[in-house]
Amino acid sequence: MQLNEPLQKKLSRFMALILRHRPEVIGLELDHEGWCELQVLLQKIQKSSPTWRTLNEENIRQVVENCNKQRFTIKNGRMRANQGHSNKNVEVQFSKIIPKQNLYHGTSKRAWQKIQSSGLLPMNRHHVHLSADIKTAVKVGKRYDKNPILLKINIEKALADGIQFYISENNVYLCEHIPADLLEMCTDK
Repeated sequence: MQLNEPLQKKLSRFMALILRHRPEVIGLELDHEGWCELQVLLQKIQKSSPTWRTLNEENIRQVVENCNKQRFTIKNGRMRANQGHSNKNVEVQFSKIIPKQNLYHGTSKRAWQKIQSSGLLPMNRHHVHLSADIKTAVKVGKRYDKNPILLKINIEKALADGIQFYISENNVYLCEHIPADLLEMCTDK
């Protein structure tokens, strides 16, 4: 099967749905860290829709390699999403890290109202996602608001308060919660 760019995006989104949130959509079972056999994933996707009937392993590898967000990892014939899980049966173990630079979070003006009192919460995911650069945080925020709010995390105080940071295989910084008093609105967009 030849995957043009629109089909690559469609497959990437479908795999993100399956591997992050709802593997049952195609009858797939993930292990406790979100892994599944690549060949089983391929077979289940092929059976899920006529669009994917002729999908092959090379197509999946192409999507994994071409995904600028590096959402997925393939190792030893197995595959998983790198982060962003909401599936309660999956708990990916991430490497702990002490950030050496500023971290940012892009959000909408509407969400900012709640964030000011509750801080950054993972919502329906396992972790809050943070970016090491402003450009990425703004891009993420633009998914929710064409003029997003950019938040800067006070790393020094967060570490002093015992906030634990993690990093995913695709270099997304993660934590369980950032209290509101550790957030500063940033104008460096």
